[in-house]
Amino acid sequence: MTDYPNLSEWALKLSQQANGFALWFGMSTITALLVVWARRRFPLATRLGGMGAYVGGLAIAGRDYLPALIPAFVLGVVAYKWLPHARRLKPIQALLMGALVARLPGLWSEALWYDETFTAGLARLEFPHMMDVIRADVHPPLWYMVEWVTVRLLGSSEAALRFPSLLCGLLVVYLIYRLALALSQPQATALVAAGLVSILPAALHYSNDARGYSLLAAAVLLMTIAILEGRPLWFILAGVVALYTHNLAWFYFGVIGLTALWIFPNERPMWMGAVLGAGLAGGLWLPTTLQQTKDIMDGFWLQPINLGDLLRSLIIGTVYTKIPEGLLLPVTGGVIGLSVLSAIFALRWLLSRGGRVYLAMVLGAPLLIALVSAFWHNVFIERAVLASVLGMSIIWARLLTLGYKGDKRAVAGAVAPMLLLCFALYYHPAMSRFDARNLAKACQNTDVAFTTTTAAGFITHYYLPHVVVWSEANDLNQQLPPEAKTALGWQQSSFDQLRGRVCLIDTETALNRADERDYVESILAQHPHRTQTIYRNNTYTVQVHIIQVGV
Repeated sequence: MTDYPNLSEWALKLSQQANGFALWFGMSTITALLVVWARRRFPLATRLGGMGAYVGGLAIAGRDYLPALIPAFVLGVVAYKWLPHARRLKPIQALLMGALVARLPGLWSEALWYDETFTAGLARLEFPHMMDVIRADVHPPLWYMVEWVTVRLLGSSEAALRFPSLLCGLLVVYLIYRLALALSQPQATALVAAGLVSILPAALHYSNDARGYSLLAAAVLLMTIAILEGRPLWFILAGVVALYTHNLAWFYFGVIGLTALWIFPNERPMWMGAVLGAGLAGGLWLPTTLQQTKDIMDGFWLQPINLGDLLRSLIIGTVYTKIPEGLLLPVTGGVIGLSVLSAIFALRWLLSRGGRVYLAMVLGAPLLIALVSAFWHNVFIERAVLASVLGMSIIWARLLTLGYKGDKRAVAGAVAPMLLLCFALYYHPAMSRFDARNLAKACQNTDVAFTTTTAAGFITHYYLPHVVVWSEANDLNQQLPPEAKTALGWQQSSFDQLRGRVCLIDTETALNRADERDYVESILAQHPHRTQTIYRNNTYTVQVHIIQVGV
């Protein structure tokens, strides 16, 4: 990796961040255990005071962002006043309506990011060409097929590309509700669990992300429900969907399937047939999966997994990353503390038959992925465990609805402000990511855009009509063979072959090759140019240089 001089520094920062989460975990766990111990040693007033101190600390840390709660409050009042018919709906129907309203703005509020533009690039190809590029990707074909159909029915706008994820996100909310009922939880617990998922920022994000993670989560949840309700056909259908959506679904499929064989010995032949049926159907893609895995063995995003990474997956899979740095510590402590307290309260139930099936999904599959990563080869775990992390909402809901009277009130009093603040920050303009639509504005009066990386090539190719990618482009982010680039319709050349008014798109990140930086600097040294900075943070910078080439 010596061609990428800043990559090792970037990886070290990630590792330090993960270790930081591990330290926060230790602090949060000790705090949670002290609260449990204090439940028997000290009166309720003391416990309420501890929770009040947490809320006070959260307010102090997030004082600059507390006004973000006002729109959320106003929206709630308006919904209550102007949607009276919702009161006549069944509770889960009203909850799904609210989840839909919460997700609609995300269809178009932010520009597509790199992975989404990759989806768009593939979905706009002819079907045979799309399959050629998929074989060079890291995922199975099902999600791209869904988007391929969507583009032909609804077009390739941001909202159209994200529409299938919106539907899958709503399905996840409903399946959390169904899973809680299948686990013999009271309806109140099931509704609270679904309600949590309807507002968790991570669930909102993946409902507005033109990628297949919400579909994977829905398939995993349906597999688990199928086991609990004795529905082998559902298991086969959900298993095949999962296996053709994400390569790491094999871990979920294996752990949940083996759990069914263990937990239900009297129904073993039925479940054996279901596991074999789904496995054989999914196995048709397995040779390509193995080849894809081999091709990405050295992917820069595959970093060693430690305890911090597992905990970071819990944070990213619930409250997501749209959190100011000052709020990161109390929010992380709150999420992990809530999870520890909920697990302690649910310990006896987790040892039941239903609890063991639940543990297989929430804990078993992620731990198996982590073990493979630790003892064989690094695996990117964060997005693949979305179903497991969102499934934590069920034990959170158990504590909030079935816990000891004083404790559940105290926990709810601490958790509600944290979750509402995270929910409001999801929509806060200051938390928005890089808006690639600004590239189109900056380059609108030029003849052609030129970029030296495949990542920038995908983004600019979506938003700009005339894009040329450097023939020696940086392939670290997406290692596409030449035939895949040809299928995508990319025009590739060197800068000196261009003529007219050129918009040179310059991204400075840890993923820049040394020769790429030298190439960009040599172009700028040879040609007069006008530079505009589009975006800058502590990780990367995006600039455009307007250059007149030739006559």
